[in-house]
Amino acid sequence: MSSSSTLRRGFLNAGASRPPDASAPPPAISSPASKRKDPPAASTDASLPPTRAAKTAATERIRQQAFPRAPNSNELYAVQADLFEKRRAADKKVAAFIDRFLRDL
Repeated sequence: MSSSSTLRRGFLNAGASRPPDASAPPPAISSPASKRKDPPAASTDASLPPTRAAKTAATERIRQQAFPRAPNSNELYAVQADLFEKRRAADKKVAAFIDRFLRDL
């Protein structure tokens, strides 16, 4: 074989693992059943877990506290329009002041 074919073969197989040895014992696999916990015993209504809706509501409240809701595009547009109007009013006041100042010269 040429060295280029050896390099190419080595390059293609570089990321692959070697095939497992048939004589080697298989790796120990723990059964998922051994990791399971027994279900909790039946209890009174007061200690029952919350329903999915209650969990979702609680999660949403926590999320709103941690990450307050950003305004939607309509609210952003209203804020931008308000800022634009304030800037326009300020520009008019400055223009009026400059006009009065130049007239008084």
